[in-house]
Amino acid sequence: MYFGKVEITAGFVMLAAAIYCLDSAGIVPLFAGAVFVHELGHYFALKLAGGNVRSLRLGAAGAEISADFGKAGYCGETLVYFAGPVASAALAIGCALAARWNLELLTLGGISLLLGLFNLLPARQFDGGNIARTLCLWAFGRELVILKILHYATCSALLGFGIWNMANGEFNLSLLVVSVWLLLGERQGL
Repeated sequence: MYFGKVEITAGFVMLAAAIYCLDSAGIVPLFAGAVFVHELGHYFALKLAGGNVRSLRLGAAGAEISADFGKAGYCGETLVYFAGPVASAALAIGCALAARWNLELLTLGGISLLLGLFNLLPARQFDGGNIARTLCLWAFGRELVILKILHYATCSALLGFGIWNMANGEFNLSLLVVSVWLLLGERQGL
């Protein structure tokens, strides 16, 4: 489904519905709020850098902004990628300061902080991978093999940690799914 520049895939709707039905703790709305603030950070930084949003795609793997960076250059592009985690950290700090009025804000702040930190991992599909790529292009004029090494090392660490958790009785497929998604995305150039 398309709504102007926004595409919402059937996979996103199905996954969101399934997760919402399984969410007895009410985490999904908090996570959605944290993602919204994270993406707003990218959006405002892109606008400040003189760029434009081409489209926003909501798929089963998450939100993805397609952007025209205009004349922002590598420095501006790096700042746009870094703005999402900064917005996540700002939301976490704000929630921690306001938690005396509503303890649920601590959960939102924790989710936001984890989202921002997780996005700084140097995997190709994350902000950290894009930051590493733009810095590499700025410094060397081309992408280096170290970017692939960082990507595969990140994927392997996530996969290994997911397997270790399951072997120790923690039944949570999240890290396994994310690491497989990252590996498949690299193979398909996503």
